Amino acid sequence: MDHKQKREKANKEEDCEDLINQLPDGIPVAILSKLPINDAARTSILSRKWRYLWTFFSGTLEFDGSPIMKDMKKDIKKASGRHLQMAMEIMYDAERQTYTSWINELLSSLKSSTLQGLKFWFHVGTECDTDKWVHFAIQKKVQKLELYFGHSFEYVLPLHLFKVESFNSLHVLRLKFITVTKEMLEYLLCCCPLLETLSLVSSVVPKTIKVSGPSLKLKCLELVRCWELVKLEIFAENLVSFKYYGSHLDTEFKIVPSLMEATFGGSFVEFIKESFLPQIKVLKLDITQNVPEVVAFLYPYFL
Repeated sequence: MDHKQKREKANKEEDCEDLINQLPDGIPVAILSKLPINDAARTSILSRKWRYLWTFFSGTLEFDGSPIMKDMKKDIKKASGRHLQMAMEIMYDAERQTYTSWINELLSSLKSSTLQGLKFWFHVGTECDTDKWVHFAIQKKVQKLELYFGHSFEYVLPLHLFKVESFNSLHVLRLKFITVTKEMLEYLLCCCPLLETLSLVSSVVPKTIKVSGPSLKLKCLELVRCWELVKLEIFAENLVSFKYYGSHLDTEFKIVPSLMEATFGGSFVEFIKESFLPQIKVLKLDITQNVPEVVAFLYPYFL
């Protein structure tokens, strides 16, 4: 019976392999690109034909720290005693280096010419070559790029890398604790014709921002806790959603005929007085961190 069962199992595996190998070209890679990269890589054991198919993955890669890193971070916060914390931080740094090395090996293994998305969202170490990751994103012509390297890691988005080759595939850009120079911002608005979402959170930005461009398709703009910002001018015919959290801001909404949703928070929710508000369909006000005087100022608008 054991011999018979083993033979039947072998026959089923052979039938499965034949069925997989009969799939039209391109279908296997399309299937793999819908999976998380770890699951896609595991399919290399399905058959000889699939052994290296995962390297042509063209979906979305998300790196937000290994499970071990996340658990260790929680344990460090709970640890009592400075010596224990220091020992655990050393172990955490070692695990982080292992994780970043794995990322570099993975990226170097991919052979696809494009990627749908790329996300780096964890605290990196000072030894990490983040420029290499950004350059990889540009080379792979990603459509969605999200960058957060930690609040203690000072990173300036490198304009020189963006100028090496055109980056006209970018649809969504989300940055947190990233420095964006005036020249870099102008490049994004003028030289990324497909950019529809721009989100800057707790990032260093120019004092004055002018949102405009000859073929600007921007639909969603988020500026959250960008404390250096003093003045904002918006010329964006396609802008549908705008979000601002921060202090008092000199704002001019020059051309925003499509703006339908606005969200304001921080000490400057009195944006509600702006002349464009009659066209707004959805207005969200976050007054949870405001002083009583601001709440009292807003009260008449809800009567």
